[in-house]
Amino acid sequence: MYRKLLVLVFIILVFPLLGSSLVISLTNNLIDLISFSKFIGAEISYDPYKSLISLRFSTNTIEFFENRGVGIINSNFILPSPLIKSNFNYYLSISQVDYIVSVLEIPCILSNYSTDKPKVLSTTNVTDTNENKFIPISGTKNTDISYSQVTLTSNSVSGNSNFVPIRFVIIDAGHGGKDPGAMHNGIKEKELTLKYAKVIYNELLKKVPKDVKIYMSRDRDIYLSLEERANLANSLLKSTGGYGLFISIHMNASPLKSKRGVEVYFISDKAVDSEARETLAFENAFIDKKELQRAGELEKVIGKIRSVALMEESRILSEKVANQLRSVDEGLKIKGGPFYVIKYIPVPSVLLEVGYISNPESVKLLVDETYQKRIAELVSDGILDFISAYNQTQGFTFSKN
Repeated sequence: MYRKLLVLVFIILVFPLLGSSLVISLTNNLIDLISFSKFIGAEISYDPYKSLISLRFSTNTIEFFENRGVGIINSNFILPSPLIKSNFNYYLSISQVDYIVSVLEIPCILSNYSTDKPKVLSTTNVTDTNENKFIPISGTKNTDISYSQVTLTSNSVSGNSNFVPIRFVIIDAGHGGKDPGAMHNGIKEKELTLKYAKVIYNELLKKVPKDVKIYMSRDRDIYLSLEERANLANSLLKSTGGYGLFISIHMNASPLKSKRGVEVYFISDKAVDSEARETLAFENAFIDKKELQRAGELEKVIGKIRSVALMEESRILSEKVANQLRSVDEGLKIKGGPFYVIKYIPVPSVLLEVGYISNPESVKLLVDETYQKRIAELVSDGILDFISAYNQTQGFTFSKN
């Protein structure tokens, strides 16, 4: 009788507590940082200039410094090991989660699901011709977006089982078709971006390793929606089984005819200064209103795989390209902004403003074929620098010696 009473008391008192506890679900002893932040109700943010990922909830703060490889909880407790990184996200191990919830006294239950073959990423098998080529545009309209992250294949470099090598680069000629872009001094932006895209494409063909394929989003004067551009990148993620880069070429313009210079932008949550906001407003103004309605659906899908890691890789790519371009513009600075044309691209991407077509002197330079060839050489060298650094660090998971 006494034992039965104890069991009854245990059921009455303990089971409701277990039922009301937070259950944090892991797979193969891992959980991605975004999912973890949602479980604990934390707001996640990223500072690209400090390489700092922050989780804030209630009065607590968890900080991860990428360049230091450590995490700090409430400025007092040091997380014993760094984040685990894949191409698309950062992950916490079950021991790290256990440490965090213990330090912060978060009542929870850790649930772990194991699979036969652990996969951080998944894919759909699509045959690839394995040739450098223009991406076929026909048939891409009105297709449902189905973002698939690439799987780990036999082509992965040994040492980091989550490493997925770069297999493609897309050169995107901004605007096109019904969207002329900026028009100044007898120049249509869509025409000049196509010329630069072709020269960069041809330059990359001569330089990239054989296992990296080069594509163009358009090779003629046609209009591409945000969805179509995103689908181009996503289709290559599936067909190549590898990672990729997206370089969108544009020309800038300003009411101030004296403005000139090269600008390189990467995707971020907001524009960092007044000049970035001006360029952001200028480029985003060309997006069709119907497309903006569709953008909400795009955001729901790409938001699942956009991560602080992807934004950081985009920042690094912009820096590599900018480092080369500073030989023609010493004052060039990289900046972030939520540009629609690269916002929904599921791989590291940058928006390159080659120059101001509103400046008569700049136009003379921008239409010069010798200058176009020089820009193409520098941009391609920057892309190669990124690929080299990415491969040497196996996806920036450790520092180069």
